[in-house]
Amino acid sequence: MCRRLRVLLAWGAALLSVWVAWAQSVFQYRITLTSEQKISFSTLAKVIQAEAQSEGAAAAQNLEVELHLSGALTVYVLKEAPNARLLAYMLAPTTLTLTTNGVRASESELRTLRSELQQATLYAEVDAQGIVRKVWLHQARELSQGVLRTIAALTQVALPHKEAASWEATEESPEGVYLARYTLRERTAAVWRMQKQRVRYTETQPTFFETAYEIRPQGSLQMDYDSAQRAVRRITGELHLASLVKDQTIGTASLAFEVQRTRATQLTDAERKRLLQNHRQIAQHAQSLRVTNPKLGDNAAVQIARTELGNETYASLKQRWSQLTDESSFTEITEISRKWRALLIVNPQLATQTEHELQTLAFNTAKAQVLISALMHSQQPESQQALCRLADHFLKRADDEAFNYYVACLALLESPHPPILRWLVAKAQSASPDIAYPALLALGAVGRTTPLTRQPQARDTAYKTILDRLNKAQSDQEIEVCLLALGNLGHPDSLQVLEPFLSHEDTQLRATAASSLRFIETPPAEQSLLRMLRDSAREVRLQAIEAFNHRRISQALLPELAQYLREESQKDLRRALIDALWRHRNKASGVRPIIAQAATGDPDEEIRLYAQGLLQQKE
Repeated sequence: MCRRLRVLLAWGAALLSVWVAWAQSVFQYRITLTSEQKISFSTLAKVIQAEAQSEGAAAAQNLEVELHLSGALTVYVLKEAPNARLLAYMLAPTTLTLTTNGVRASESELRTLRSELQQATLYAEVDAQGIVRKVWLHQARELSQGVLRTIAALTQVALPHKEAASWEATEESPEGVYLARYTLRERTAAVWRMQKQRVRYTETQPTFFETAYEIRPQGSLQMDYDSAQRAVRRITGELHLASLVKDQTIGTASLAFEVQRTRATQLTDAERKRLLQNHRQIAQHAQSLRVTNPKLGDNAAVQIARTELGNETYASLKQRWSQLTDESSFTEITEISRKWRALLIVNPQLATQTEHELQTLAFNTAKAQVLISALMHSQQPESQQALCRLADHFLKRADDEAFNYYVACLALLESPHPPILRWLVAKAQSASPDIAYPALLALGAVGRTTPLTRQPQARDTAYKTILDRLNKAQSDQEIEVCLLALGNLGHPDSLQVLEPFLSHEDTQLRATAASSLRFIETPPAEQSLLRMLRDSAREVRLQAIEAFNHRRISQALLPELAQYLREESQKDLRRALIDALWRHRNKASGVRPIIAQAATGDPDEEIRLYAQGLLQQKE
């Protein structure tokens, strides 16, 4: 009994000596991190529009960010107990490159970013198993916060609760909560050699868009873990994350990571005192390792815009813009427009200066297109109202072409604000057809795309305005414009207004009415479109087919469309319907058999080959 007690006491003393020896240690590593992230806002916009059964201009400002850094990572063990540790992570980059949408950060920008990384510290509370439970950030901005969170997640090691060759643990990364699987490859007295994989994400971080998404991870990390010092010796591997909404990929992230320990030393009293003092200043602001910032929406958009803008200012960007010519490269034009858009998001008041610049420019020049695109895609109310004022400016100057152009820009806004609808309603009521007709067409589009959260009655307001104009129409041209406006709007009550025109003696009015059914998502509207496919006029049938490009096709309608495809005599109409059906191949299960039937049975060889080509495409 006494011998066993002496053995236990000796084991306990040895364990205590390990804790004491390493409780105030400093581990230094050589690190290399390469990150490639892509966010497809255009795909996301299409998914959201499809979910809302709406049609509009998809956002074209996608984001691609590539980061490569290497340098020294230092991990300080500030406090240690059997059930918890307090660590501090600091990074000193030796090489750093950052590329945003193909544009490399300048040397001055990189100097600023290196300084930011060197000043930042991430504190982490790690439990007995090795999982990071809390983090604190000291002097960390957007880039350094993201990098340090990523490194802390990549270097955490969750040990098993009991002896096992394979085990799982729930961990966090900046992207969310995931299930990690560890596989023990080799074990010695001092080192565990393991493979770690992220199996699946159970929670994802909040984003600036409301649509739910999932993350699918791939890849693995090979890890050498020092069990005596409770610290990694070496990690190498790659991880790939795909973010999906409705099975559509909206973003990808690829990480290549290598870390190798170079030294293990004792922490000096001065270093420990300084680090603990900094930690006390932020002790009340603990966070999880994953990003859970509740301030979403506009704040997140501003953060992305700042990242894209880098160190560019209004003055520096205006200087670059002033040097543009109509012969400038498309790459340069789009880059400046993208950064000007970011500038408008960060500082919406610059819309006024942008407006003043455009007042002296022809809209079809490269300089003007840069600014107009930035105003349209910034989605800021100040920018959108600047477009209205520009339309008024050129209207006063009797420049009808410029007026029509700026009004058309309003119709293409991705997420119009309420003042745009009010401005268009006023213009649509004008006695002048030159003012009212463009405004009516834009009003239909804006009434459909204005978010319900901003103005619930937007669609009804637009519908009433257009209907009033139709009831007072004095010419076939005015009737046609009103029908087109109703088509852009897609109000469900429009069907009863359009029905008389679907059988009108005038072919053009029948074709316009058929086209105007495209956004009315009701079974009666679908049956009306099917009826218009049998119209005697080719143009009417074409407009009915084109309408199916913008609306859902019900499963019940597929047999009717298959029969029409067999019976339609016009080759170009058959191909148009094949294209429309193909757009719905992943939403309606019966589409592919119809295309397969055309691939073998269509009387025209060109159509058969075209259908065969569609079926051979890789999804």
